[in-house]
Amino acid sequence: MSALQEIQSDLSFSNKVISKSIKIEEGFFCLLNNFSKKYKEQKDKLPYHINLLDLLHADENAHSRILGKLLNQKSPNKKFEILESFANYLLKKRNNFNFKVTNPMITVGKQRIDLLVKEPDKYALIIENKIHNARDQGNQLARYIEECYSLGFKYPKIYVVYLTNDGTKKPDNNSWESPNEEKLYKEGFKDRFLELSYRNDILPWIKESVIPNCRVKDSFLYSALEQYVDYLEGRFNLRLIDKEMNKELQKFIRKELGLNNNHNENLSILSEKRETLKNVFNQITKIETEELEELINELKERLGKDYPNRNWDCKRQSDDYRGLLKIHFKG
Repeated sequence: MSALQEIQSDLSFSNKVISKSIKIEEGFFCLLNNFSKKYKEQKDKLPYHINLLDLLHADENAHSRILGKLLNQKSPNKKFEILESFANYLLKKRNNFNFKVTNPMITVGKQRIDLLVKEPDKYALIIENKIHNARDQGNQLARYIEECYSLGFKYPKIYVVYLTNDGTKKPDNNSWESPNEEKLYKEGFKDRFLELSYRNDILPWIKESVIPNCRVKDSFLYSALEQYVDYLEGRFNLRLIDKEMNKELQKFIRKELGLNNNHNENLSILSEKRETLKNVFNQITKIETEELEELINELKERLGKDYPNRNWDCKRQSDDYRGLLKIHFKG
């Protein structure tokens, strides 16, 4: 076979692979479209249910405020019972998270840290909230660590919790890189870094450890916790009223994917589709970010034309694309 024929053969094979890949992707998007219709159909059959958080479409900042408010709760004898419970939960997950809560200061959104719990000379607990799986900013975790260091906390006293939706999102490596020097914090913080999720940690912790210990007179706290638990259960389709809907949706997926009695084959198919979903989600997140950046630029340009003698600035209030834009006059 000549070199030209070999190239033609390789190109032909490559085109077949690409063509097959495109067909697979088209089929997958068709599945997503059909699932969306099925989901809406089943959702419309559910009995009436209302949750204020569902209606408010809470972003990551809102969830940080909720968690911060819960951790800041004080008992009549001035003990931070919920924060102590959370600290014990962290200690059970990783025994290096060993700090005692006495008189903490809890801030939300200060120094761009989602949630910071600190006591001078004792500990600084950084909680990075990624409930909507927002992308990591460059040097994000490293900057937060260095911010705590600048506040007087030595590295062994700084702890990091990476709080995601369901545990699937992981921090990017460059999030650990120091912006000022060639320093990577990942290795140094491996014993003081913990990945938690709302689905597998926050939800069961509130249900099993916080709500059962609420006092009768703490009616507003109890009500808020009940609403939040219901919201999270709804977020993960764990509400009892969702049980029948989940059965129907899973039956639909099994049929569409051609799952059978071969469990190994089924797991292989499901793993492949999960990976495809992950790739689709990543691309959608990138597109959302690009669209938001373009919107910001358009707003700045429009404001510049309408008010040519003023200097306007547009910024996102959070890393999550759902976050509000902050527009202000710089001078």
